[in-house]
Amino acid sequence: PRAVAAVLGYLPAELGAGVLQCLSADERRRVVAQLAVQGDADADSLRVIASGLAEWIRRKHEEHQRRSTRLGTIRQIVAATPEHARRDLLAGLAESEPEIASALAELLKPVAIAPAAPAPESEPTPPPAPGQTPTPAAPLIGFDDLERVDGRALAEAVATLDGRTALLALAAASEALVDRLASGLPRDVARDLRTRLHRVGPTTLTEIDRAQTALAHAVVAVVQRRRTTRLAADGRA
Repeated sequence: PRAVAAVLGYLPAELGAGVLQCLSADERRRVVAQLAVQGDADADSLRVIASGLAEWIRRKHEEHQRRSTRLGTIRQIVAATPEHARRDLLAGLAESEPEIASALAELLKPVAIAPAAPAPESEPTPPPAPGQTPTPAAPLIGFDDLERVDGRALAEAVATLDGRTALLALAAASEALVDRLASGLPRDVARDLRTRLHRVGPTTLTEIDRAQTALAHAVVAVVQRRRTTRLAADGRA
């Protein structure tokens, strides 16, 4: 209580209140009582406390980084596992390692892009002009289907996303998809991407789900744009 009280004496009131809430009721009473009677700490004592706190924070940070790296590796391995085996694996983890299973739960949810809504009956789509080829509708695509997309198309789609969204989408992707994307990137860029995928910090399943959906949409847009360009070129020929 004496060391905690010494630290609280130098914190803003809001932060000090937050620290107190992390303690048990008995510890809170003892710390507050110590604050009431404790005088100013000497410089040597403050240096010892500051050094101890700094070391504790460093260890916790390293532990968190190692866990994030390990979880990223596990996510890639599980994502590359066939779906039926993946479900069995996650079911087993839910019993023995519920925290890990919860972090991987999004791998049981297929990410798909809903088809475009039909045009209202009052505004039917006009037929194409003579000699004009109609533009195909955007296809329905699941995230796992992206493994069959050309690497350059994947790279073009990823480039349309912000860095955080791209990393979150790829952190939960299979190794085959990452390899496909890497084939469409310069070697040094691909190497840097793999390094960054192992350093994705804390996130939520909702963020990953949204990021994967955004990447799937971006890929559909690239494929659709290429198809339209090719059809237009064929028409001119």
